[in-house]
Amino acid sequence: MLNNECRAISAEEIETFQADGVVMLPQLFNADWLQLLRDGLAENRQHPTSRARTWYRDEEGRTMFWDSQAWQGVPQYQRFVYDSPAAAIAGQLLRAKTINFFFDAVFVRAPGTPFSTPWHQD
Repeated sequence: MLNNECRAISAEEIETFQADGVVMLPQLFNADWLQLLRDGLAENRQHPTSRARTWYRDEEGRTMFWDSQAWQGVPQYQRFVYDSPAAAIAGQLLRAKTINFFFDAVFVRAPGTPFSTPWHQD
């Protein structure tokens, strides 16, 4: 069973989000949640959706991978969406009582993959 506890979000972090529309929240999810997402990413890479794209692949095997709405078929992503503290965190930042999950996107850029290369879609 995964632990839903995470560090508290400060009033300053909430105010930064309210003012800027973005805030960095380091070390918010514990190692168990991060491992669940890593496992989900491995599953997603092995079984991508029909929307997935590999935009770049070089001779050394480096790639740029993208997928969306994968949470619907990746059990680890589903568990994160439904069971993690992510919705509560969003509620705090947005000062909202209800949060609706709308969309996911997965971007994976292998280390050393240059951004300046032409895009090649598989």
